[in-house]
Amino acid sequence: MGWSEGGVARQEYAHRLSYVIAHGVGSIPEGHEIRHVCDVPSCVEVEHLSTGTRLENLGDAVERRRIQHGTGHYLAKLNEDRVREIMLRSTAGESAPSLAVVYGVTRGTITAVTRGRSWNDVTGLPRTRKRGRRG
Repeated sequence: MGWSEGGVARQEYAHRLSYVIAHGVGSIPEGHEIRHVCDVPSCVEVEHLSTGTRLENLGDAVERRRIQHGTGHYLAKLNEDRVREIMLRSTAGESAPSLAVVYGVTRGTITAVTRGRSWNDVTGLPRTRKRGRRG
């Protein structure tokens, strides 16, 4: 939804405007966004909207299975069987670069699988976070 304010064009999502109209200007804390309790992105019903951080909003999406992962993701190159094979071959000592060539993925993808950053539901590894690069 767009408008002009002092000759400057402004644009805002309808659900944010709905929330501000109901709760007042400044009612969305700095660094927060609007979350849809109803899981309908186009919804503007004030009762279905709340504020939260990006992390909380993404947590909602993961918890409610709105974010596709695994073979459900349209860019997936691996499947459960291939992930199991990768784990077996890696455990047997095959290198990430050679596995990447065999499975048509990047070395980073292989490393993410073998270190618990992806496909945890298949590998059984505890989920880990990628560490920042050393500068």
